[in-house]
Amino acid sequence: DAGDQDSGPRVTSYLRSHEVTSLDLVVATHPHSDHIGGLLSVLNDFPVGQILDSGQAHTTSTFETYLNLIDQKNISYAVAERGQTIDLDPVKIEVLSPPTTHFADDLNQNSIVLKVTYNNISFLLMGDAGIVAESSLLSSGYDLQSDILKVGHHGSSSASSSSFLSRIKPTSSVIEVGAGNDYGRHVRIGQGFIK
Repeated sequence: DAGDQDSGPRVTSYLRSHEVTSLDLVVATHPHSDHIGGLLSVLNDFPVGQILDSGQAHTTSTFETYLNLIDQKNISYAVAERGQTIDLDPVKIEVLSPPTTHFADDLNQNSIVLKVTYNNISFLLMGDAGIVAESSLLSSGYDLQSDILKVGHHGSSSASSSSFLSRIKPTSSVIEVGAGNDYGRHVRIGQGFIK
C-alpha cells in the first residue's frame, strides 16, 4: 500500500532516497483509494516484478487507473490466497488472509494480511482487516505471534481485539494515520488501551 494519490510522490521520493531502483513485489491489500492511490506513482516510477492483489473489485477511477497501469506495464498480477508463501530470500512472506470464502461484501475485512519474517524478526501486516478477520485468523491455526504489528484499519475501534493482541504479543505496534484522521483509534500501552 502507498496511501492516497497525494502520498504517491512522497513514497517514490522515499524509495529513491534509499537507492531503490525496482521493486520485486508490490502488495495492494485492498482497493480503497487511501491504500492504492499512491501506488499509481509507484507503478509509474519504478519497474515492478509482481503485484499481489486482494482480487476485489471497486468502482472508483483510482482503481480503474491502477488496473490499467498494471496492464499497460505488463506487470505480473496474482490474487492473494490464504496459505500462499512467497520466498524473497532472506524474507519469507505468508498470506494469512483473506480466507478462501471471503467475508460478504466487505473490502476491509477481506484485506490481505501478511506475516513477513526477516531473519528472526516477524511482522504481522493487517491492512484494514478488523475484528471479523481477526476472529478467522485466531481459529485458522496459524502462528500469529509477531514482533511488530501493523495495526488493522488505522487503529480503528473496529480492529485489534484484546484476544487478538494477546495471541500476537507484539513488542511494537505501528498505526497508519494521517493528520486529521479520526478512526476512533486506540493505542495499546502495556496491557491496556488509550482511546
